[in-house]
Amino acid sequence: MLRPAPLCLACALTLFGAVLDAAPTEVATGEVVELPPFVVTGFVIGPPWRYAEIPGYEILSQCSDDETREIVAALWRGPQLVLPPALRPHFSLPMTVVLFNQPPLTQAGNPQTFGSVQRPAEMGRHWTNLIKRSLDDRESYALNLWPGSFNQTSAFRFDICTLLRRRAPATPLWLKEGLFGGFGLYREGVYWRPGEEERIVPVATWCSLEETRQARNLVDIARKRLSPGGRELAPSSLAPFIPALPDLIERTPPAADDPSLDRWAAGTALFVRWGIYGRRPEEVGQFWRFVERTCAEPATEALFQECFGRSYASVHAELSWYLAVAVREEATAPPDGMLPLPRFNLRAATVAEIARLRGEWERMEAAALAPRFPDLAKQYREQAARTFARGYKTKEGREDPRLQASLGLLALETEQFTVAAQFLEAAVARQVPGPLPYLEAARLRWAIGRLDDSAVLSPEARPGVIALLLQAELQGPPLASVYLLLARAVAQAGPPTPDQAAALERGRRFFPRRVDVQQLIQTALAPPAGR
Repeated sequence: MLRPAPLCLACALTLFGAVLDAAPTEVATGEVVELPPFVVTGFVIGPPWRYAEIPGYEILSQCSDDETREIVAALWRGPQLVLPPALRPHFSLPMTVVLFNQPPLTQAGNPQTFGSVQRPAEMGRHWTNLIKRSLDDRESYALNLWPGSFNQTSAFRFDICTLLRRRAPATPLWLKEGLFGGFGLYREGVYWRPGEEERIVPVATWCSLEETRQARNLVDIARKRLSPGGRELAPSSLAPFIPALPDLIERTPPAADDPSLDRWAAGTALFVRWGIYGRRPEEVGQFWRFVERTCAEPATEALFQECFGRSYASVHAELSWYLAVAVREEATAPPDGMLPLPRFNLRAATVAEIARLRGEWERMEAAALAPRFPDLAKQYREQAARTFARGYKTKEGREDPRLQASLGLLALETEQFTVAAQFLEAAVARQVPGPLPYLEAARLRWAIGRLDDSAVLSPEARPGVIALLLQAELQGPPLASVYLLLARAVAQAGPPTPDQAAALERGRRFFPRRVDVQQLIQTALAPPAGR
C-alpha cells in the first residue's frame, strides 16, 4: 500500500474539486470520481492572511481586496437569486470562506495549472479549483484563483446546489431535482447582470434529442400562444412528452435504474422553470407558496388549485407550449428584493483565526472522506488537531468558544471523550453558536448520568441535559437528533414545562415526515397514564 504524500490545499483543490460538481439530489445520477490518497498539510508561502466577518460569512483571504469582495459578493447573492427567504436554511455558524492564489504542485514539486471541466450535457466549462464542504451545522468554501483573477458574475454552483440540504421542513424531491438536478434550472449556476438588474439561466435541456428538435420547430407558434392575452390553452403536440403533474409532484420519483427517471427529472425541471421564469412576475409567488405548503403537507390537486387557481390539466397544457420556448431561449427575471453586500474591511488575521478556519476545513474534509477512505480521513483529523493546536496556544485561541467547540468535536470524532467533554463544556458555557456543541455536550452528560447501564437518566442529570438541548434547539439549522434526544429526556423527567413543550412542537413542524420524531414527541407531550 502506498503511503499518502503530503499536499498543500492548493493541490488538494485540483484533485478534489470535481467531486462536489454533481448536483446533490437524492435521485440525480452522476459520475463517480475516485478520490486520490493525498492529505492536506498546509499552504505554501504566500501573502499574509487577512480576515473579515459579515453576517453569515467568515472570510480568510490571501487575495486582493477587489478579488475578495467580488468572490464574497458571488456567494452573497447566490442564495438571493435562487431561493426566497423562507426557503433558505439558516446557519447560526457563519460559512467559512478561504481564498488564496497559489500554484498547485505535482507530487514531484513542479507547478501545474488548474483545469476546467465540461461534461457532455453541460452548456459551458467550469473551474475545478474550488471546494464546498458541509456538515450538519456548518459550511466551508475554499477557492484558489491560480493562475488568474476573478472576473465572473456568476453565483457559485457548488454553493447554490447545497442550499436545500439543511432546510427544515425538508423541501420535496421534485423541487431539488428541478432546481439542481441533471436537467435542473441551476445545474450550471445562475448569472447576474448588474447593469440591467436581472438573473439569467441557460436554455433548458430535455431528455430526448428528437423531442427537443420537435419542440424547437414549434417555438414561433408557442411564443404567440403564451403571450399575455390568455393562458387557457389546448395542449400542443408536445404534451405526450411531458409526464402528468401527479407523476411529477405527487408520487415517489423513479428509481435510479428506471428508464423513466430522465423524463421525470426533465419534467420537474420544466415545471420549476415555468413556475419561476415562465410566468408574470406577480404570479411567481404562487409557485413558492405551493412549494412551502408541500414541504409540510402532501401535494394534491386541491392544494395546487388553491395556490395557482388552476387545474393540473390547464397547467400541463401550458407546459406543453412552454417546452418549445424553454429549449430555445435563456430565461431571465428580475431579482426579488436583493440585499446589497455589507461593506467590510480586511485586517490582518490572528494566529487563532487562521488555525480555526483552516482546521475546520480539514475536519470537514475528514468527514467527507471517512465513509470510503477511513485511513485518509484519519490523517486529515491528525492534521486538523495540529492546526487547531497552533491556535489554541495563543491567549486569543484559549478564549475563543468556536475554537473550543471545534477541538471538542474533533476529539469526539477520535473517541477522546474526556477531552471532548472538557472543550465542549467550555464552549457552551461561553454560548458558542451552532447546535452541535450543545447536542454533543448533552450526549456526553447523558452517558455520564445514566442509571446503571440503562438509557435512563438520573434525576440529578436530567435538568442539565435538557437545558443544553433547549439551547441547541434555538440554534440553526434544526437537527432531528436534538428533538429526538430532547423528547426522550422530557419523557423521563415528567410533564413538560411550557418552554419544553414549545420546543417539541417546533420539532413536530420542522420534521413532519420523520415518524421517529413525531412518535417520540407525542410520547413526551402526552405520556401514557401511570408512567
